[in-house]
Amino acid sequence: MGRTATKPKPAVELPELDSAAINQNIATMTEHSAEVMAQFGDGLPYDRIRVVNEARFYMAQSAEAMLEAGKRLIVLKEHEPHGDFTQIVTEQLGIHERAARRMMQAALKYLSPALESKRTTLSVLGKAKLLELISEDDDDLVALADGGTVAG
Repeated sequence: MGRTATKPKPAVELPELDSAAINQNIATMTEHSAEVMAQFGDGLPYDRIRVVNEARFYMAQSAEAMLEAGKRLIVLKEHEPHGDFTQIVTEQLGIHERAARRMMQAALKYLSPALESKRTTLSVLGKAKLLELISEDDDDLVALADGGTVAG
């Protein structure tokens, strides 16, 4: 038995493209990109790999700076009366007392002898992730730094 003939589908009508509108959109996007690069691009052309690597570097620097600031806050906390410490943190450093406490907790946690050898690896995670991982055990954090997981 032979195959049944299939009817050809009717041709689809495509709408006409408005080339003037498309060119206007391209010009607007190009202008916006140029403005962004002029303000934030440090005079360099856009290069995704370079920008991602730079962002990764500064995020690691941010985490390292947070730990260093946390160390200084611990020193202040141990040497200043309670009211003076709070005043220094809020008025002279311009940060909320709760943020200062989290920075001190992070410094205590990640600068402990158990995690000292993993400090560089963990700081690459970034400030926000380090703050989220404060509650994890040191052994779990060592495993994480070694390429493991804290999810089991």
